[in-house]
Amino acid sequence: MTAPQEITHASRQYEDFASDLKQQAMLQTHNQVYAMTRAVLHETRDHLSLEQAIGICQGLPAVPRAIFVEGWNAAVPAKSLASKAEFSASVVKRLTPHHIPPETIVDDVVSCIEKHADPAAFRQGVAWLAGPLATIWHA
Repeated sequence: MTAPQEITHASRQYEDFASDLKQQAMLQTHNQVYAMTRAVLHETRDHLSLEQAIGICQGLPAVPRAIFVEGWNAAVPAKSLASKAEFSASVVKRLTPHHIPPETIVDDVVSCIEKHADPAAFRQGVAWLAGPLATIWHA
């Protein structure tokens, strides 16, 4: 049985994304790519209301969208966020001690997601963001 076109496209799109992020962030493995992408997406999600999370989720490519919702408990209230530095520190904390991300990991993940997302859907998704998250996601 062959895979539906959407699955084939999503797989290729993620492979392109992973290769780009691996090169841009100078990572060694796809495991690092996944872990760092997951950390940035889950940290983002934890600072969003349900409406904002659904809004940005619609702007993500298929596999990052699945990573974004993995293990999500929408009933947990959004955490406050004071700055991009606080966000970056929380991403690093999520990864420690298994991975040591480059200092640019948040910008690397966001720029690679933006590069591989549908431009209109991505702009519409990040339009839901405010405060430091809007700055992080270039809204």
